[in-house]
Amino acid sequence: MFNKSKEWIDYYKILQIDPMAEQEIVESAYKKLANKYHPDKSRAQNATEIMTTINMAYDTLKDEFMRSQYDIKWLERQKITDELSYKKLSAIDEMLIYAANEIIDAYFLALKNRRFNDAYKLISSADKIAISVEDFTRWQRSVSRVYKIIKYETIAEQCLKRKTLHKNSYEFVAAYKVKILEVNTIMKRNEVDEFTKYVVFEEGNWKIYVGHGSVHELISRYERLSQIGRKRVFFILKSNEYLSLHKNCLKKNALVNRIDLELERYNRYGNIFSIVFFKVIIVSSPGVLLNISHRQKSIDILLKDITTSIRKLDSVGFWSEDSIAVLLPESDLKAAMKFKDKILDLVEVSRENHHTYKVKSMVVENDYHQIEDLLKAIEIDHDDTS
Repeated sequence: MFNKSKEWIDYYKILQIDPMAEQEIVESAYKKLANKYHPDKSRAQNATEIMTTINMAYDTLKDEFMRSQYDIKWLERQKITDELSYKKLSAIDEMLIYAANEIIDAYFLALKNRRFNDAYKLISSADKIAISVEDFTRWQRSVSRVYKIIKYETIAEQCLKRKTLHKNSYEFVAAYKVKILEVNTIMKRNEVDEFTKYVVFEEGNWKIYVGHGSVHELISRYERLSQIGRKRVFFILKSNEYLSLHKNCLKKNALVNRIDLELERYNRYGNIFSIVFFKVIIVSSPGVLLNISHRQKSIDILLKDITTSIRKLDSVGFWSEDSIAVLLPESDLKAAMKFKDKILDLVEVSRENHHTYKVKSMVVENDYHQIEDLLKAIEIDHDDTS
């Protein structure tokens, strides 16, 4: 972790943080490492040297100007590293990478033409251990009854050396951005989906990495969908004109539909997502009308903090009259916790002028295949935050 080279030290790796980490993350990481490696506490023989490096990293990244100057050099360094990686790969064998393009194109062409046995032949050995040809064919056939591929596009994004995917190590892993235009046969409409697909190099050949494990739950889900149509989940919200005033905040049924779409992407491609909940609690109760007024004002403040912090792909919606949910696609538990902490920090700043409320929070990383199970788990956890 600690590079002794005087030419270049990656301070982000030293503090074990993402290059996009915000200042509070930098400070928190430094405190954690300083507590571990300080010479007065650490038994490591080189504790002083390690702590010196940690201090160098922190002194640079905590200062806005110094960090901006460092980031310029860091980006240049990353560009050089990436270029060298590609040159090394190309020098090994340009046809090797070209073969990966052929494999992923053949895989999606087989799915498009419903030649599922041919597609199965192209998946990795680890996937074949987890999924039999019968289960794979049944799974993809049930999916094709709900989603019919019209056309697809694959673009190579990067090729990595010695990469591990779900405890499986490979000499080379090629990452592709896949864009699919398909017909949703239940909703009778065209839809576009984008996701990342990996192609792995094993035993001298490129293979498609599925990474799903058992697909029995997925088979049951898509077979049920193809027979009875998509089961929509709607919620009857209490009459509340106040909720409808927030155009940037979805009502609960609309948010649930978006969660359901993310669940489809999770079931088909393994794309993880998380949901963060924020519940407003009024500290004082001077009266019913004032209580309502305080709650509405508190929600306004909370919404402002949230909407200024989310990405374009995120969705915000009311979960109840006093709680807000934020759907975070492509975000694991760690990323969701980071987002939650950021919002709570903003809340504390806002509360300096408004002491009538506090905010509780909850994070849910999806681990379910059916919307009913996910919503049930959410409701149980959500009730616990009351």
